Order: sequence, then C-alpha cells, then structure tokens
Amino acid sequence: MTIKHIVISGGGPPGIIAYGVYKALEKEGFWNIKDIKSIYGCSMGAILSVFLILNYKWEWLDDYLMKRPWNELVNVDPNDMFNIYNTCGIVDKQVIYNLLSPLLKGKNLSEKLTMLELYEFTKIDMHIFSTNMNAPLMEKIDISHKTYPNIPVYEAIYMSSTIPGIFKPICDGEKCYIDGGFMSNFPINDCIEYQDANEKEVLGVIVASGRDNNITNISSLPNIYFGLMMKMISFVNQAEMFGKEYKPNIIECSPENTGGLMDWWYILEDESKRCRLIGQGEKTGLEFLKKINYKDESKN
Repeated sequence: MTIKHIVISGGGPPGIIAYGVYKALEKEGFWNIKDIKSIYGCSMGAILSVFLILNYKWEWLDDYLMKRPWNELVNVDPNDMFNIYNTCGIVDKQVIYNLLSPLLKGKNLSEKLTMLELYEFTKIDMHIFSTNMNAPLMEKIDISHKTYPNIPVYEAIYMSSTIPGIFKPICDGEKCYIDGGFMSNFPINDCIEYQDANEKEVLGVIVASGRDNNITNISSLPNIYFGLMMKMISFVNQAEMFGKEYKPNIIECSPENTGGLMDWWYILEDESKRCRLIGQGEKTGLEFLKKINYKDESKN
C-alpha cells in the first residue's frame, strides 16, 4: 500500500536519526514525496518535515545537515544569561529563522514563508504541534495552513521547539506556547484521525531518549531539570502509543549516548556525531525493510 502520510516525533538534536530512516526508505522505494498528502511533526520532527517536503536531493541535505556548523546558530550573548530570570530563556526565534533560511531561499521562497504559502507551494498538509501552557491542563496546539494560515513557518517551528528555560517562549493573548512534546510528541493518532487515514498508509518514526537520565547526589540543577523534562515527554510518547504497538510502519529509533543536555550540544558541534546518527538511522530503516520482507512483498 502506498505511503501517503508521514509522522516524525520530537527528540532534540538526536532526532536527526529520523532523517536517516526516511532517507534509506525513500531510496529503497518504500515512500515517495510525490505520494505524500500530509506530514505531522513536533519540534525536531517539524524541522525535518520541512526538509522532506521541500524535496531537495539527499546529497544536498546530507551536506546541509553534516557540514554546517550548527553550534554557531546558537549565538548566546552574556547578557542573555544575566537576563534569563526575566526573559525565561537564552535563545529566541532567530535561531530557527537562520536554520531554515538557506532551505527556503534555495527554492526561491521567502524566509518569512507562511504556513498557507508552504501548503500552496508543496500541496502537502503540514501539521506542527505546540503546547499552550496557560490552559488549565495545558492544551495541544495544532498549527497548519488552516488553523494558523498567516504564521511564518519558522515561527510555528519555534513554537513547537520552545524548551522552557532554553528558548524564550512566545506569548499571544492568553496563550503561551512551549515545546509540543509536552502534549503531542509523536502525533500519530492526530494524523490517523484527522486525515481519516488507513494505518498502512502512515509512516511514522519515533525517537526515544538515548539513556535513562537518572539523578544522583552529584547531579546538577540543569541535569535534574533536563531529566524531568525528558521523563515527561517519554510519558507522553507511551500514552500516545498505548494500544497502538500493532500499528504497521512505525519505526522506533534509540540514538546511542545522546540522552544528556551536553550530548545535545556535542551533536550540534561535531560533524562526525551527526554523521553517525544519520548512519544509524539509515541502518534502522534498512532493518525495518528486512523485517517486513519489503522486497519480497513488493514483488507480489
């Protein structure tokens, strides 16, 4: 059955492993961008979603992901550290703007491309998930060309990636937007329900935490905060997958040695680490095809 819908979970910088999975599967003919009707992503998954639907050649994306000095995008001024108590973060939406800018300009698109304009260019229904922390029990926010047509894509992704304390939150009226992982880190159910999709037409990649993030007597406050956040997101993942383990075409990736906050920074800093993660993703994708006997099935 033809893959028509893609779902990519959040996962921070280690989430680029999902890129390797989709690359391997596309090269083997398991999916084709021309058949895709919708794509659902959260945080890093939303970033990778844009990579996929702009339909660049894999060789170009490989260079972009592996050779670009990603750590230089995170330009933290000492004043940002001093003002964190008032600003609630040290990084603003400019980092996502800078991240996407070359991709958009390469397709002769505006760097402030809106969700509606992205849909008109790709004809793919893209959904990006954020969380409104001001709602009594927090609220899942689904950003698409229908719900937020005029919002710039880079801003939508920023709203989906806003880890409290690191990224400065965007507040709009009564809503305050933070990382979508707190409510819908892997929006597989949203995709199936909203698109009324056959489960066999959905290809999802979920990125698990690289380690347990256990706290000890020598753990620092950032370690405790980061560990708590990752546990909360893992809980959301389990809730979204409860009873859904039987779903076909869901691939779980577990990046090696990438569960700590400093591990995330090293991935941004070190080209070889990014290369290894993408390679691990490609291997995972090929193992999935072998598991489902894809070549044999496709002949029938």
